[in-house]
Amino acid sequence: MNSHGYATLRVCDLATAELFSLWAIRSWVADYQAPTSTRERLAKGFELAGVPNGLAALDEMLSVFAVSSRVQIYIRCLHCRSLGAGEIAMLTMIGAAQIGRLDDARDGLAHWLPPASVRMATDAARRFAAALWAGGLILPRRGQPAVVLPHTPVSHCPDRGIRLRQ
Repeated sequence: MNSHGYATLRVCDLATAELFSLWAIRSWVADYQAPTSTRERLAKGFELAGVPNGLAALDEMLSVFAVSSRVQIYIRCLHCRSLGAGEIAMLTMIGAAQIGRLDDARDGLAHWLPPASVRMATDAARRFAAALWAGGLILPRRGQPAVVLPHTPVSHCPDRGIRLRQ
């Protein structure tokens, strides 16, 4: 799946599963960069959504991005009404994983991560996608053939990893 299915969408256009996934990603990144943890809020959100087992997989997936990414991945704040390229790529990857297209997700991640990290992130994305599915949160198929991730060379990124963009 590529990101073109999301290119014209705003946050208000997303389906429930996409909204929850976006909230979870943005909340995790905000917590990752905050001086004090709001992990309880994340855990409560996953519990209320019916996917309590999904937080561990999301945490693993985003932790791999945060420590291993060869490029800067920008995630927008919780209140932003538009989607960023990193968020679009992650939603696309999760959607690909939900329909069993792990090769597409893995190939796309190769632009962001070294090979060993790709394997870990793909497995975590698969488990996160499965937890969402089990909780009835199924991302809509956007109809694209391959994951395309934004690529910013490391030389242009003073601080690699995952970052909140205000």
